[in-house]
Amino acid sequence: MKKIIINFVKGLIIGIGKVIPGVSGAMIAISLGVYEKGLQSISKFTKDNVKFLLNIGLGILISIVLFSKIVIFFLDNHYLPTMLLFIGLIIGGSYEIKKEVNIKSKKNIIIFIISLFTLLILSKLNGNKTIFFEKNYLNYIMLIIAGIIDAFATVVPGISGTALLMIYGYYNIIMNSIGDVLTIQNISNNLFILSAYSIGMIIGIIFFSKLITYFFSRFREETYISIFGFSISTVIILFIKTFSVHASLFEIILSLFLLNIGYFLARKLMK
Repeated sequence: MKKIIINFVKGLIIGIGKVIPGVSGAMIAISLGVYEKGLQSISKFTKDNVKFLLNIGLGILISIVLFSKIVIFFLDNHYLPTMLLFIGLIIGGSYEIKKEVNIKSKKNIIIFIISLFTLLILSKLNGNKTIFFEKNYLNYIMLIIAGIIDAFATVVPGISGTALLMIYGYYNIIMNSIGDVLTIQNISNNLFILSAYSIGMIIGIIFFSKLITYFFSRFREETYISIFGFSISTVIILFIKTFSVHASLFEIILSLFLLNIGYFLARKLMK
């Protein structure tokens, strides 16, 4: 029973990381000692593995539902300070990945550049938020893709799924639907959004778990270099998006302070 409670609490902490843009849920899972067990459990469905996944997964789900509205509130009302805190969290998490990276060979440099520009190109595919209220096959597919993108970040350490969804343009819609999931009046829209997103997440987590397990076993250094490239690209994109918003001098000073807070907080969490 004690182990069940501990794993549930770890799931709650990982769920907070899933909600906050900039925090990598996978990196938190590594720091909590459940990452490799999670990959093994997804790759091989035994009775014990299924129990472990349900335990961790329940904690993550409850955490996401509880904290989604809080994060959206701060993004809507205090955008620059909130985003700089999140960017600091990404940079702090990236520092730990850097320890595994040794960019010296031409091959490793090419891998880093490819991963860096892959995300920069993805950022140009910014979704139109209004389309989600038009229930059609195209929008459903786009939401499935959003789920797959989030699943990729869920499995790969150092990459924030919420940051990717913000880049892709679907973060607010999905988070609002999760936070509003118990509201009867919006059940039709929420079911449309979350069913597609969930399908993408399930497909993506199964696929990427098997893929990342293979790459870590065969190409460990190259995999970490790719992850580092994704992390740096995320920081660049979010900096550009964040500083395009007008802010007062006080907000800028406060935001820079929170940037440092986020950095040191992430370093502390990853130790």
